[in-house]
Amino acid sequence: MSLVSRVLAQPREVVPAVRGLLGPARRATSCASPPRVRGKVSLTNSGALHIGRALTIDGMPVPTKIEVRAGAELRIGTGCFLNYGVDIVAGARITLGDSVLVGPLVSIVDDDMHQIEPGRERRRAPITIGDDVWLGRGVIVLPGATIGDHSVIAAGSVVRGEIPPKVVAGGTPAKVLRELDIPDGWRRI
Repeated sequence: MSLVSRVLAQPREVVPAVRGLLGPARRATSCASPPRVRGKVSLTNSGALHIGRALTIDGMPVPTKIEVRAGAELRIGTGCFLNYGVDIVAGARITLGDSVLVGPLVSIVDDDMHQIEPGRERRRAPITIGDDVWLGRGVIVLPGATIGDHSVIAAGSVVRGEIPPKVVAGGTPAKVLRELDIPDGWRRI
């Protein structure tokens, strides 16, 4: 069954987002299955966009924005959820593992966008978010950040540098608050 046939067989709220994936300059490089979308999603892809199975995006009441710039790569794993108002901008490389839960109004940007001072290059550095990570409301993930598997980032935190696996981290900048006792194979629901 072709992608277009699968799209037409999906519930109505999925169709607008998938049409965006199929249009020129918005095409996903690979998409394992059509995402489930509610509300509005702004999608711009000039690089490489890889979407795993069972992606869910909530674009209500605030639209969700996904942008992959020329030469950049965005990989979204299987079973991820992006809440409303999420802003993902890939200027280098962003990787979201499987089962990542992204809360409302989260920003994940791997590029400073502007020079901070004369003679200093703007920073562009890959972001890696492991499997089964939960980013709380309003989290900001900065260029070069790495978040380990099964970690939780508290609402309103700013992540830069490395957060180890199986911890709760919070603050500005985010620091480990406590370790989590998570058995192998467990996933958040």
